[in-house]
Amino acid sequence: MEKLRKVMDVRNVRIARSHIEIEVWSMDPEKVRGHIEGVIGEVILVDHIDNIEKRLEAKDMDAAIKLYIQLFNEERFWEAHIVLESIWRKNRDPRIQALIKLAASHVKIQENKPEYAKKLAMESLEMMDPVKLSCLNLKEVMEEIKVFIENLKPIKLKSRFCS
Repeated sequence: MEKLRKVMDVRNVRIARSHIEIEVWSMDPEKVRGHIEGVIGEVILVDHIDNIEKRLEAKDMDAAIKLYIQLFNEERFWEAHIVLESIWRKNRDPRIQALIKLAASHVKIQENKPEYAKKLAMESLEMMDPVKLSCLNLKEVMEEIKVFIENLKPIKLKSRFCS
């Protein structure tokens, strides 16, 4: 991050098992790509947050939950969080908000902020209702959250009912 900050305005870095997300503000995408490749190596995707939000905007609950699970399990937690935002703004379902907080807790692990990760996971668990939501068994998710709170290692979500 220190090396990157010498050449561009890096706001945050999130480390996953298979990729690194670098949050950059106020730069041309091709300049971002060039700087990152010069410091770190190959860049797979450069995208503007507005494009990501539009691309990930789900129109219905089932589509949103399926995409959330996919992104969450790929450790793309920030994007998973974005997927559920539009749905939550429409219905204010506390179970959706709990899933948003769960993704946010995992973002905090990627940012190496375990105390915030634990706090958000505990809030998620308190808000969760152990009934099925689309293709997620929230009782199982609650058990996974407890494991996460204990060891602060990313969990995987199981979709029992998705096709």
